[in-house]
Amino acid sequence: MRSRLILIIVLFAATWNAWAQPFNPAEAKVISAPNELMTHASTIVAQQDGTLFIAYLRDTTQTHEVSSATTISPVLMKTHFPEMDSFEKVEIMRAGATVGDFTQSATRSPYDNNLLLIGDTLFCYFTGCIDGIVTLCARRYNVATGKLDDKVEICKLAYDVESLTNIYDRKIVPFDSKSTFAMFEEMGIRSVFTNDVIMSTRFQNYKGAWYTGLGNAFPKHSKPVIIKTTDGIHFEVVMVCKEFNFGSCEVAVAIWHDEVYVLERNSGVERGGRGTFMAKYSLDGRCLVQPIYLTEAQVKPALIVYKGRLYAFYNTNPSLYTDWGLVSRSRLRIARIGRQCQLRKTWDITSPYGIHYVYPVEIDGDLYITFSEDRRQLNIEMTRSDIGFIKVM
Repeated sequence: MRSRLILIIVLFAATWNAWAQPFNPAEAKVISAPNELMTHASTIVAQQDGTLFIAYLRDTTQTHEVSSATTISPVLMKTHFPEMDSFEKVEIMRAGATVGDFTQSATRSPYDNNLLLIGDTLFCYFTGCIDGIVTLCARRYNVATGKLDDKVEICKLAYDVESLTNIYDRKIVPFDSKSTFAMFEEMGIRSVFTNDVIMSTRFQNYKGAWYTGLGNAFPKHSKPVIIKTTDGIHFEVVMVCKEFNFGSCEVAVAIWHDEVYVLERNSGVERGGRGTFMAKYSLDGRCLVQPIYLTEAQVKPALIVYKGRLYAFYNTNPSLYTDWGLVSRSRLRIARIGRQCQLRKTWDITSPYGIHYVYPVEIDGDLYITFSEDRRQLNIEMTRSDIGFIKVM
């Protein structure tokens, strides 16, 4: 099952009648190249002139999507909407590479890419590895010149901890998984260190700052963390969502009507309850709606405010069998969310080959998504086309 990265051209119509007919994922535009044997975890940024920047993980030598596969690397693709008939690609980082004074570990691939455009600077994020610790890194891309900077910057994380005198002390630490779990402990949250940190969901601009969510891959104890930045390098903790069960993985965030909506993927049954959950907070961190269980299925969720309404994207059924086992990613649910986190309207997009890691973006007033159809090759049955997939159900 060779992987492919797909751009779905989806128009959210003014009326729901347009959704009477189900959308066919086979109609999506394929944007990964035939020589890429593994593609996954796409993110997308659109400019007003139609320029699209899309970052994703790729491997041209093998098909397994695991961080120990050191041939995986994040790449940045530039194309133009709506033609999308030509692509420019540049590699952001790879295992063992040195850029400036930064050297990525030779035994771990850079991972969990994301993009943030501030002015003419496109921040290309990835989780690097420094002295065995997974660290959030950024490489700047100059939109005007079309060039990546010849240096990698280590992101910083600021947070407040209440002292014995009830005065909040501000700490500024390297943005890495070890510091994150130390922060949990200082806040009185029981944590078990795991060597990963994930900031892979979309950013939202709100009153001059860009907000997103922070998770950790497969920790035994962690919470969703809401963070913001004004310069792309220095991040500040807005709140830690203590009401969620431990085991937070990917986290999506949207600010709507001056309130913070949080959509969280819980990382597994043995870590406090498998599934996808949603809650609402005030901007000062008060929980307004306790976490609501949506589905047992789990994949990186997404939130976006589109034409004044809030939409959530998440998977709903464990129905895809792969060499990972039963993967709950064959049915994507799109839900219009109400002010109390209730589901106002839902519809599903299904694919027997999987719909993974959705990333929404608004382009010319319409809503589009990128997603990975799958990540691996199963060496059984047959494949179709250069970027093939296998029938699994």
